[in-house]
Amino acid sequence: MSALDLSTQAQVLNLLIDLRERHGLSYLFITHDITVVQRMAHRIVVLYRGQVMETGPVAEVTRAPKHPFTQALIAASPVPRPAEQAQRRELREAMGVKSAAAASDVTGGCPFSQRCPLATELCREQRPGLRRIDGVDVACHYA
Repeated sequence: MSALDLSTQAQVLNLLIDLRERHGLSYLFITHDITVVQRMAHRIVVLYRGQVMETGPVAEVTRAPKHPFTQALIAASPVPRPAEQAQRRELREAMGVKSAAAASDVTGGCPFSQRCPLATELCREQRPGLRRIDGVDVACHYA
């Protein structure tokens, strides 16, 4: 989808949504584009290095993300309004999320711990299990 121009992408998404509704289809849709997820999905699973960071109803996860990686993904999602885009850039900088290049393989702890602004020694040593918070499952010691 990312290789398509926006109008073609919108047409394809509309077709997929129409087919889903007319025929009761389900899709496994894999993307980094949160705006596409918001339009296509009822549920979302946010993965980082193959591990579930957060999962739940798409409206809940995108409205109030609990995991720092989900927050960073949403903050990185482009928007067509320059003022809002500038706010998102400021939010990303304030969050202090380190670049992906700074991370290496983590054994035993949270896979996001080397990039996470909230990470402590606990995060580097112990992988958090999924726990339910406000109808969303999140794998973070500090969510």
